Amino acid sequence: MNELIVRYVRLPAFHVAFVCTVSKTPEEESLKKIKAWAESKGYWNNPAKHLLFGYNNPSPTPGKDEYGYEVILTVYPDVKPEGEVEIKKIPGGLYAVTRCKGAETFFETWMALYNWIKNTEYELDENNVPGLEEHLNRNETRFSEYLLDLYLSIKLRKKAV
Repeated sequence: MNELIVRYVRLPAFHVAFVCTVSKTPEEESLKKIKAWAESKGYWNNPAKHLLFGYNNPSPTPGKDEYGYEVILTVYPDVKPEGEVEIKKIPGGLYAVTRCKGAETFFETWMALYNWIKNTEYELDENNVPGLEEHLNRNETRFSEYLLDLYLSIKLRKKAV
């Protein structure tokens, strides 16, 4: 793995359309569903206005083949739920962000980011989880070419008294 390059990003609160799937391949299924909906609305091919994130929901469990993945797409506050696509508000907050390429690097990069935070003045913000995965090349179909920014929710570490 290359040297971890981390930047700090403060995300504002935003409205999202979302789909959550539990299966053996929930990322693919959730992305397919949100893409079909977003293309019909003209949101899919406007990544500057409609950011695409995802996260495990629920996370993988050792010994189980199925887990969940929720895909969220930023939308305007007046967008209404439709079919399997639901709407909610994400609170935003401060994040440590790093980039990774290729599905085979995702887990390793997440673990590196969790280890990186231990040596900073920040800690995991347990009130604003989960971590987010921003899908930067949303039309890519080759797993080896997926490009993600990983967002770990953080806050200043409490000082010992």
